[in-house]
Amino acid sequence: MKDFKWLAILILCICPLILYAHEIEHGGLCYNIVKTADGDTFLEVTHKGDTYGTYSGDVVIPASVEIDGHDIPVKSIGTFSFRDCGGLTAVSIPESVTTIGEYAFWRCSSLASVDIPASVTDIGDSAFKKCISLESVNIPLGVRSIGSFAFKDCEALRSLEIPESVVLIDTCAFAGCKSLTEVVLPPSLKSVSTELFGSCEKLENVTLPEGLESVGFRAFQYCSSLREISIPNSVKSLGKGVFRYCKSLHSVRLPENMTVIPESFFECSSLPSLTIPKTVTEIGKRAFDGCRLLKSITIPSGVRTIGMYAFRKSGLETVDFEEGINFLGVRSFSECDSLVSVTFPESLYSIGLGAFDRCGKLSSVRFPSRMDGIGNYAFGECSSLETVILPEGITYLTDVFFYCSSLKNVHLPGTLETIGYSAFNACGALESITIPQSVKSIERAAFFECGSITSVRMMGPVPPALDESAFQNFHATLYVPTGATEAYQSASVWSNFSKIIEFDTAQISATAYQPAAVSPIHDLQGRRLNGIPQKGVYIQNSRKYVK
Repeated sequence: MKDFKWLAILILCICPLILYAHEIEHGGLCYNIVKTADGDTFLEVTHKGDTYGTYSGDVVIPASVEIDGHDIPVKSIGTFSFRDCGGLTAVSIPESVTTIGEYAFWRCSSLASVDIPASVTDIGDSAFKKCISLESVNIPLGVRSIGSFAFKDCEALRSLEIPESVVLIDTCAFAGCKSLTEVVLPPSLKSVSTELFGSCEKLENVTLPEGLESVGFRAFQYCSSLREISIPNSVKSLGKGVFRYCKSLHSVRLPENMTVIPESFFECSSLPSLTIPKTVTEIGKRAFDGCRLLKSITIPSGVRTIGMYAFRKSGLETVDFEEGINFLGVRSFSECDSLVSVTFPESLYSIGLGAFDRCGKLSSVRFPSRMDGIGNYAFGECSSLETVILPEGITYLTDVFFYCSSLKNVHLPGTLETIGYSAFNACGALESITIPQSVKSIERAAFFECGSITSVRMMGPVPPALDESAFQNFHATLYVPTGATEAYQSASVWSNFSKIIEFDTAQISATAYQPAAVSPIHDLQGRRLNGIPQKGVYIQNSRKYVK
């Protein structure tokens, strides 16, 4: 008995509003009688029993129905009420109705227009989903929320006015409305939800209100006709994929206070230019991947990291890095076929895996004076790259310059310890290489398929470990420090070099190829500074920078 008592209490807790429901039929429509906990009684339009799709033609919902001598108001269109009513052509909703329930008109394929009365405050989830003939809908002042998928896949919907009373439009509410051309969102709205207008293929103009705080995940993805967007300064965050595959997007204004650009403009293939706000600290994964008309970009001084694939397959010809960037992510600029030259700022300390791989026109790279690391394949298959001056601080290289077929000149830093697997594999134009004394090992295929090498110059008297496949052949002349011939002749693999010549390392060190000097830095009065100031204005390379 005790268990039944608690079960009754549980049921009342779960269902506190509706105490009684009963189906009746009147004037061709079915209703539930709803009695609420506060004593209110009203009618809710519903479907007939377990059967859907029974209503057809032009339906007029009355404001009230007389039951036992009492006029009971109709306040709700219930869940699934007109579901799959393919023959429903029009519906008149009275001022008494305050709620349109979930799936109320789902798949009413012949319904062409709806006038929602001013009394309605809530439009439920999927209420008009897949009403493929619906061309216009009047959403009145008074509606506060539009549920998820409410008008999804209403392919004929051409116009839409959203009143200032609306504070919530939920996920995918207008996704797939392929005929919708223009949307003005009200200032009452604080967030554009996930995929709200996704796949609205004809949507050309969107007005986002000042006061909007966030634009959600893939909110406008596949809006292939969208040409321009101005994101108000009130927006604090953009979701991933917001404008993904917006292939006609030509003009974008980003908010001035944003800090992170996520995967927002993936495959926006018509975007020719963009100004990154100075407040941005991170450009995220795939942010501009596939932006083929994007010809130039300035990375402002506040940006510290650029994520993986951020500018991959973009049309970049020039990249202007202001002082401040620390890290370039995996394949962040890979396959940028038009990129010709890159100058990295002194603040850069690491380049990720494949960051510039397959940039076929890249012929000039200028590194900072010191770096911590360069990732595998960072410049792989950069077939136009001719000269590389690697910075101090690098200790390990592995397949970084794989298949750089035009590479002729290489300067290795005095901090390098390991020339790893395939570091310069297939650099067919490389004729000579000088190995610094710091190198302790040269690994498998490091210079394999470098058939033009005729000179290998070792700066250290002690032979480093050498893999037998490091060089394709041993016909090149091996130059070793004075007095080191015997050490190299007796060392494993090194002894395969048939011609060994000694040289004076002091003379070579004095004339060796030196890294380009860091451009001098001056203040506004023209006085030379010892380095970049922590705060203030300075001039370098005839450009003004602010810290």
